[in-house]
Amino acid sequence: ASALTRRADCGTYTIISTRGTGEIQGPSIAFANMIRQTLANVTGGVEYDTQYAADISQLSEAGTQDVVNKINTSLQQCPGHKFALLGYSQGATVTTEALTRIPNNSDAFKAVVAVVTVGNPRHNKNLQSNFDTDGGKSTAQGFGLLSYLPPIPDYWDKSGKVLDVCAHGDGVCDVTSGIGVGPAHFLYTTSQFTQ
Repeated sequence: ASALTRRADCGTYTIISTRGTGEIQGPSIAFANMIRQTLANVTGGVEYDTQYAADISQLSEAGTQDVVNKINTSLQQCPGHKFALLGYSQGATVTTEALTRIPNNSDAFKAVVAVVTVGNPRHNKNLQSNFDTDGGKSTAQGFGLLSYLPPIPDYWDKSGKVLDVCAHGDGVCDVTSGIGVGPAHFLYTTSQFTQ
C-alpha cells in the first residue's frame, strides 16, 4: 500500500508484548491482564507477540529486530497506526534496545504512544520514566544488571511516553536491592500501577 492509502484491515493500534526469559511464546505474564483489559475496552486493537527465543542465553537481537520491523512494516501498510510497547525482564532489554533504534521525531517515534518496561535489566538511575510498582520513585536511583548498556534514550525518557517500572527489591532492575531474580521480580502481575 502506498503511504497515502490505509488498508481496511489495519485497525487502530497494536500492543507489542515482549516476554521475559523462559516464558513461552505469547503475551508476557507480566502484562496479560493489562493486554486483556485494553483490548476489551479500547476498540480497534490487536496484540503482537515479539518473535525471539527469550532463552537463558540473553541473546535478544532477534527480538529487537522483530519489534522495529513490526513497527516499520505496519506503518508502511497502515499509515497512522499506533503502538504500545510492553517488555518484561529480557523483554524489557529488547524493548529498550528497540527504542535506541527509533530516531527522535521519526514516523515510528510518533506512532509509539506508550512504552512500559518492568523488571528492566537496563534500568538506569535518574530517569524521568523510572517508577516503582506503586507509582512512586523508591527505585528511581537504582540500576539494573545490564545498566552498562545504553539506557532508554533521553528523547524517549523526556517524551512522557515511557514508564520503566522496577519493584522495590527486584535485583534484576535494581542491584542495590540484591542481585538477580528473586520474589520481587514477579510482583508486576499484581501491581495496580503496572496493570
